[in-house]
Amino acid sequence: MKKLFVVDASGYLYSSYFAIRNMTNAKGESTNALFGFIRSLQKLIKDFDVQDIVSVFDGVNNTKKRKALYADYKAHRLKMPEDLFYQIERAQQCCTWMGIPWLSIPEVEADDTMGSISVWAAQHDMHVYLCSGDKDLCQLVTPKVSLLNTLKGNVVIDAKAVEEIHGVPPHLMIDYLALVGDASDNIPGLPGFGPKTAAKLLAQFGSLDALLAHPEKITEAKKRLIVEQQKEMALLSRELVTIDTAVPIPTDLTFFQKSAPDMPQLREFYQEMNFKSLLKEFEQIQPQKQSVDATVEYLTVDDESSLAALLELLAQQKEICIDTETTGLDPLTA
Repeated sequence: MKKLFVVDASGYLYSSYFAIRNMTNAKGESTNALFGFIRSLQKLIKDFDVQDIVSVFDGVNNTKKRKALYADYKAHRLKMPEDLFYQIERAQQCCTWMGIPWLSIPEVEADDTMGSISVWAAQHDMHVYLCSGDKDLCQLVTPKVSLLNTLKGNVVIDAKAVEEIHGVPPHLMIDYLALVGDASDNIPGLPGFGPKTAAKLLAQFGSLDALLAHPEKITEAKKRLIVEQQKEMALLSRELVTIDTAVPIPTDLTFFQKSAPDMPQLREFYQEMNFKSLLKEFEQIQPQKQSVDATVEYLTVDDESSLAALLELLAQQKEICIDTETTGLDPLTA
């Protein structure tokens, strides 16, 4: 089964912006978010031998749809830092030069684009890895869709892990988020309903709809009163946290294939951004790339004499490389 890695580019950039400080190019322009973003992509590609990938950015005016439902959606967030705007644009251009497809759909949040891609890809017999630490994406987890948190040691979150972490299975994550709300997005939820209470009630009732239909079965009087009085808020919160999986996206499988990087453009870009470590690594790679066209001799070892000759040859070398073909990338399960 092919694997598709869907990168939360906006999340990567924000994390890098606040995690890395005091990085600028010769013009004094900030490069911290961009550098961290590139490093994260490089690590992902190296760790998982990525062949199919897409980097997803928030679209322009991406909160429009949810603000129409709830004017205070994300209203408490500070304005995006001025020096992050141009780093996002450069990250998109860098994706192109790195051979990584990217998407930024106007008036659509990255979560919705990622959700739509995951549903479509799973239908085309691909296993999707949503590269993000956003808990909202847990609602998308299925046997063919997993979360991959590359910022926390490449932790893979499947359906079992979702339930272990949040106390509910993926198909109840929307109802769970509707109850607890989401402070980061200013989604209200129900006051006094924390993770444990939400998980307990959903386990008892089976769904938010059943809970709202029978509040009299809630044993705690205060919680019962809140459900009775704020039913509409719970329903609104559920609508806000529900990821739209019907966003129009490219449906050509070749769109998601990683292509060869544009080395001259990348070198020039790294120089302009003053990415010295990236340039150093770049120059170390180039000699290897230049030797691709050299004549290579292959030897099939299929008898004892040729094996003995090979061992004698290898014993004289300072370095050798062994490539193994396995059923997966994880050494514990391959």
